[in-house]
Amino acid sequence: FPCMCTGSIKYVHQECLVQWLHYSKRQTCELCAHRFKFKPVYAANTPSVVPLGVLFLGLLSTLERFLTRCIHFLTVIFSWLFAVPLTVCRIYKCLFSGNIAGLLSLPLDVLSTEHVIQDCIQGFLIVIIALAAFLGYIWLREQLTMGGEPAWLAAVAVEDEQQPAGAAAPDATGPPVDPAARAVAAPASATEEGDQAAATSNGEGDGGEAGNEPQVIAALPGVAAAPVAALDEEHQDEDAQGGGGGFAGGPGDDFDGVGPMNWERIFGFDGTMTFLEHALWLIALNIFFILIFAFLPFLTGRCFFSLLRVDTTFLTAPIEGVVYSVVGYIVMAGLLMLAHSGFKIIRMARASHFAGLFYIYLKVAIIAFIEFGAFTVFCGLWIDACSLGMFDASVAQRVRAFNYAPLVFTFIHWTMGLMYIFYVSSLFFFVRDVLRPGVLWFLQDFNDPDYKPVQEMISMPVHTYIQRLMVNVSLTGLAVVLSLWLPSMIVQKLLPGFLPFQFSLAHDSPVDYSVEIILLQIFFPLVLDGQLKHALHSVLRWWCIIVAWLLDLRSYLLGDVPFQPGDTIVMADGRCVPAGAAPQVAQPAAAAEPGDLNPEAEGEADARTGDETYVPYRRPSHFNLRIAGLVAFMVLSICGASLLLLVLPVGLGRNLLEKIGLSQSPHHDALTLLLGFSSLAGWAKFALFFPTLVRSCKAYMSSLVTKLSQMPAWEGWRWMAEHGLALGHWLFRGGSLRTPPAHQQAIVPSLTGAQQRQAWRPLSALRETTKELLNAFSELSTAVIAPPLRIALLGVLLLGILPALLGLLINLVIFIPFRVAPTKTLALGFSEHWIFGIMHLKVWLLVFLVGPRWRLRDRLEEIHDDILQNWPAVRTLRILRFSAPLLVAIGLSLSTPFMLAHYIGPLLGLSSEAAFRYSYPFIFGLVVLIGCVYLHIQQCIRLYERIKDEKYLIGRRLVNYGDSESSPMDGVTFALPD
Repeated sequence: FPCMCTGSIKYVHQECLVQWLHYSKRQTCELCAHRFKFKPVYAANTPSVVPLGVLFLGLLSTLERFLTRCIHFLTVIFSWLFAVPLTVCRIYKCLFSGNIAGLLSLPLDVLSTEHVIQDCIQGFLIVIIALAAFLGYIWLREQLTMGGEPAWLAAVAVEDEQQPAGAAAPDATGPPVDPAARAVAAPASATEEGDQAAATSNGEGDGGEAGNEPQVIAALPGVAAAPVAALDEEHQDEDAQGGGGGFAGGPGDDFDGVGPMNWERIFGFDGTMTFLEHALWLIALNIFFILIFAFLPFLTGRCFFSLLRVDTTFLTAPIEGVVYSVVGYIVMAGLLMLAHSGFKIIRMARASHFAGLFYIYLKVAIIAFIEFGAFTVFCGLWIDACSLGMFDASVAQRVRAFNYAPLVFTFIHWTMGLMYIFYVSSLFFFVRDVLRPGVLWFLQDFNDPDYKPVQEMISMPVHTYIQRLMVNVSLTGLAVVLSLWLPSMIVQKLLPGFLPFQFSLAHDSPVDYSVEIILLQIFFPLVLDGQLKHALHSVLRWWCIIVAWLLDLRSYLLGDVPFQPGDTIVMADGRCVPAGAAPQVAQPAAAAEPGDLNPEAEGEADARTGDETYVPYRRPSHFNLRIAGLVAFMVLSICGASLLLLVLPVGLGRNLLEKIGLSQSPHHDALTLLLGFSSLAGWAKFALFFPTLVRSCKAYMSSLVTKLSQMPAWEGWRWMAEHGLALGHWLFRGGSLRTPPAHQQAIVPSLTGAQQRQAWRPLSALRETTKELLNAFSELSTAVIAPPLRIALLGVLLLGILPALLGLLINLVIFIPFRVAPTKTLALGFSEHWIFGIMHLKVWLLVFLVGPRWRLRDRLEEIHDDILQNWPAVRTLRILRFSAPLLVAIGLSLSTPFMLAHYIGPLLGLSSEAAFRYSYPFIFGLVVLIGCVYLHIQQCIRLYERIKDEKYLIGRRLVNYGDSESSPMDGVTFALPD
């Protein structure tokens, strides 16, 4: 048995098992996960040590293969990363230079060595854009095939199909096809038509499979009907000649000899030179793309401006090129639409169809550029313009920045606009979940499964899209003004010294080089936290309930109010009907009053109405005035919320920094924003947890009070009173400590014998009561106090100490020896090392989690799963046990060089600071050197074994489970192929 399985695997041939392992790319059993082992079998005359001649020849052959592969890989890298991008960039610059002489000097320009790196990067971007455009064209063609063409283009396609059909009318069978019906059926995909034809040929109709197949073949245009038997005989003859691979010696054999087309073969990493053909095709494709999709629109736009005599000298070169290209695309689309109409008038259906098809391609490209490029950049620019007062900036500074680096400036603002659109869209998702279906009818629901943006771009008229674009621009501009510009003006008037925000420090500050990345590393992931989403959802619902209660718009906003007799109900089509003619809204178990302010009680109603697209609502009196009041409340709420988010986190962070003695002038407001927002988030989570804490304390206090209420009935009090009286009698009168019989009878007048024995055992009862009280306190602390303490301990250890130690180690090993001059004194602070370590910790965790599976990855996944499954009652000891090896490794890496520098440095005549500074890179380099030597030794051993195997190996023998590789075995030897 080759593995731990004891079934039929015993009878599997070794050759079959090897082929299956090679095909499945596995080395272990699929059931028991045991790794199969093979023992090499050498020839009988194999020496114990490989002779020097054989070893030398093997080294020469290995060196030859290595040099051949290196030259091939260098050729591949040079072709894809240097030749192709550089050629494309030089051709692009030659075309856009506007100089005809540049075409003559193009071969020399391609071989020029000026600005090689810059041109390679620019050419690489052009190649990526060209490939993306080509793939987008293919994808758009698939969308047109699957979703159908517009009605005006489908009608032209039907006319194009009608022309050859009319010429062949005498030979056609069956009734004529209505053109209107063909136009309706035009959007059907080619796949559906093929499925219908296959269903017809499979004999689902009358006549069965054998009777329908000749009819289907005869119905195809240009194909003569042939008997099925003749076709079968032809296929049998082909099979007899060698199978359906083509004629003998024909092109089919060549295609069979070609390997599968994969990425290695395309890029040339398989060792062949076919990648040169692919590189030439890529250059040709990029030249075609530059000519048709870049130079032709640019030339068209420039000619259009020249004909209109529009002065564009005030535009910079990048903006002028973009404006010319966009206007050129628009002019080309208009010309194609005119050509489509003209060809349609003169009854050239095929030319009209192709003109309309090209118009759709250009239309979708223009809309995509406007949506994902121009509109996004506009959002970023408008946000920057409305927030200039926050950072004490001016328009002139932004213009200088654009003139200095236009590409970087545009990319930064495009990123800002993209983030703004993303978070606003997320906010609209929450609002749509809260509001009644149908309130936001003017906004597109991206969660709708029937929403197809590409099909909407294809079929939407241009004037409709322009109207929608103007509405989006107006709403975006108004929202940015209300959320940024107006609150900043209010802050400048009310708090003169609060603004501007400071996001840059002096270069000698310990946190100036990486604190900005905190926003991307911590702040934005915290915004996307699930608990914050739930809190935002609750806040939005409370706001809707309060505003609806004030304006009597609960039925309009939430749609969870039952209709009353006499109400006017608005239906989906805009009709106003009486309450009796409208369907009642599904209500929760308990009827909710309009003034009920309980958002949790209405979650079921939202769940029942969440899948509907429209819910009728009651139209109150003075509805337009109420809607105006709703808009006013919304504007005030946006301004108030923006004002709070603008002032409260930063102000709280500055105050906290001053309280803990870390105030600086000027304040770095990225750090204060993070600190204030984290404090607010912590207080908010504590406020959400506070009701649970109060209920738990109340339950345990009631249990404690119950225990204490049983104390007066405790018999031990009698024992304490009796001995207290005896002690007083002894102190004042002397004599024995024994209680007088009279006093004892007075204290215990009516106790029976059993009760007297119980009264004389007070210590055990006292112990039991104390134990119960301690258990109650222990349960209270375990349920209420312990979880925050555990979380705080893990947070300090894993999010405080571990990143700080990691950042300190990386700085001591890599950055401090090269950045800090020997004449300067080291100043090690906590904040910069913690920031540096938290970033590197995130990067290394991501690398380990997406890398191969090994022990550290398993431990990290166990820690992650344990925290998620047991939150907030995390198992601290288990997580600490998993984290201990990492902490120990980092601690030893920090302490060992320090100890060596402290004790061995003076013996070598080095100063303590120099020894401390250079001991860390020395130890790190020594460890890396030892690792490299070990790897080279392993590579030499593998090379020796490979040379020996190439000369003397004749096969490999499968090792049975439980047998050692050195033990003698009987069995079949698997011979290696030639």
